Amino acid sequence: MSGLLLCIGLLVIYPYYQYFVDPDATAYLTISRRYAADDFARAVNGYWSPWSCWLTALGIKTGLAAFPAAIIANALGALCFLFVSHSLFILFAIERRLQWALNSALAGFLLYATFKQTFDDLWECVFLLTSLRVMLSAGYLHRPRLWVLNGVIGVLAYFAKAYAFPFFILNTVCCSYFLSRLEDEKGNGWIKASVFPVVVMIVCSSWWIYLLYNKYGIITTSTAGTLNTSWYLVGHPLWADGIKALVPPIYHDSPYYWEDPYLVNGDTPHFWNGLRLFLLQIVKAGFNLLKMVKSMGEISAFMLATWILAWGVLFASRLRMVFDRKLRVLTLSFLLFPLGFVLINFEARYIWYMLPLSMVLGALAIQRFRENMGGYAKIVAAVFALSYLVWPIWDMKGMANEGRTEHQTAKKLKALNVNGSFTANVVYGPQMPAVARLAYFSGCRYYNMPHSDVPKQQLLQEMRRYRVKYYFHYQPNIDGNDFQFRDEAGVPFPEVSQGRLSGLKVFLVNP
Repeated sequence: MSGLLLCIGLLVIYPYYQYFVDPDATAYLTISRRYAADDFARAVNGYWSPWSCWLTALGIKTGLAAFPAAIIANALGALCFLFVSHSLFILFAIERRLQWALNSALAGFLLYATFKQTFDDLWECVFLLTSLRVMLSAGYLHRPRLWVLNGVIGVLAYFAKAYAFPFFILNTVCCSYFLSRLEDEKGNGWIKASVFPVVVMIVCSSWWIYLLYNKYGIITTSTAGTLNTSWYLVGHPLWADGIKALVPPIYHDSPYYWEDPYLVNGDTPHFWNGLRLFLLQIVKAGFNLLKMVKSMGEISAFMLATWILAWGVLFASRLRMVFDRKLRVLTLSFLLFPLGFVLINFEARYIWYMLPLSMVLGALAIQRFRENMGGYAKIVAAVFALSYLVWPIWDMKGMANEGRTEHQTAKKLKALNVNGSFTANVVYGPQMPAVARLAYFSGCRYYNMPHSDVPKQQLLQEMRRYRVKYYFHYQPNIDGNDFQFRDEAGVPFPEVSQGRLSGLKVFLVNP
């Protein structure tokens, strides 16, 4: 029933979110188109995971436009997320009425999640939750078929998002060990149940790792971890030699460099490269823990409480006696998952895996302590379920119709015969997603200007160096409607926008 509600909801709200293409999606959609066009050499990418791109490419090959194909693929992930979460609710004997409330709330949350992050996160959660569910199956430690199945699921999780590679290994080993202790297994039999799935996962993903090696010349499961941890530590990328005021797109038909940032990145300093960076990493880690609390609050007001409860279930003897023994395995996975994000910028979508696990913990606590709540038990249960919808409803209000302006502007640019490359008076910040969307919708190649203090002369030199055709000037009202973009001699470049673009002027620099 909740799956049907999710599908109907997606159809109803799609018109309001059909242009919500964030910077990440511009890269994913471009890569998906490359796969659909059999352009495999350029489609292989170490920064953006391939699973959702493959699914979207299949949709494109059937005749769908790229974004609807991506939403359909992500909606399928949302349905699978709902299914595996329900399986956990049943496994831990959540009461039927509470199951209905949680499934309904989860359907509403997934309605939001499908558009909030069009690629990777939902599918990663699906496969990792399925892996956890397999390990919680009866007799897992003695069923080699389940080990193989778990390893295959681990491969899919890695293809969905690179973070799953290290987490799957850690989670499988730790959960297998805990299961052996819970079942009073003697000896090291649990090692087979943990090592075998990991070997299957590594062997089955080796072909992809080889493709990454063939493209980048390094043995890696992903370039995302190296880049993200370095960028967050020093606060900005360090560009490759030769890159000055403008960062060029990766390929001649890339929207901008974000399609594969590793190819324009230079050094990647990390905390082990010096004492100053080591101390800075400690400060950043502490700040990230605070951001983790914030991210938990964006999922549910009860998320932090369930996180504290998880620690109690794992380490407090009184709570261990109250709950099912297998719940300790779930709580272990719940607590392990966010550890890797301590080194990078924290976002709520990174920990969606924890959402259904927190529902299980909260629902079991409500059931166990219902008598202590008296007549308020039903109210507490309802508030608990509804808490997962507060932030999605709030955030979806801001997301509604986002990108529509850029889509309409792109149409006007095409009508004005504006095509080719451009740069703009926008640096990384709130307006960056709008420029990225405009580049994607218009088909124009965006040369990103990462620094706001670039001297005019240097900017013009860079535009001539790369033969950048247009200069886009946003918010001309700040400078007055008479703003002109001029060369070194003070001669204005011709304006081709003809006053037809609201909040934007376009100047032809290199015909």
